[in-house]
Amino acid sequence: MKYIQSIVYSIVLILSLWSCNKRVELSRENLIKQDLVDKFWYLETKTTGTTTQSFARQATSYFITFSKNNTTIDSDGLQGTYSIVFVNDKYQLNVIAKTINGNSINYTNTLVLVNPTTMIQSYTMTGQAESTLLFFSAK
Repeated sequence: MKYIQSIVYSIVLILSLWSCNKRVELSRENLIKQDLVDKFWYLETKTTGTTTQSFARQATSYFITFSKNNTTIDSDGLQGTYSIVFVNDKYQLNVIAKTINGNSINYTNTLVLVNPTTMIQSYTMTGQAESTLLFFSAK
């Protein structure tokens, strides 16, 4: 009888620890989404290796917005949906969108940093040795 009780307690403990871990991950995704939504995110700089392009203070700066209902639109006319997922110990932003002409564009960027005023995304193009960092500010 003690052996069965020990097994049952062990299973309950394992399940409760697993459940708590899942709740922590979900709450972090919700916090990221809370910081992302209902803002215009303007691209300030793009850095690949030692090359940096600045887009700050340009009349036609690139921007992207994210809404609470998981839709997104950017200044290039891309419209679609987004999701935030936790993969390989990193949070990723997955976007499935269409151009003005109806062509599909899908991309996944790693979310390096997200807070209420700053977002940094990272991606590596196929065949590219170095990652590209995109620095956004919210306005």
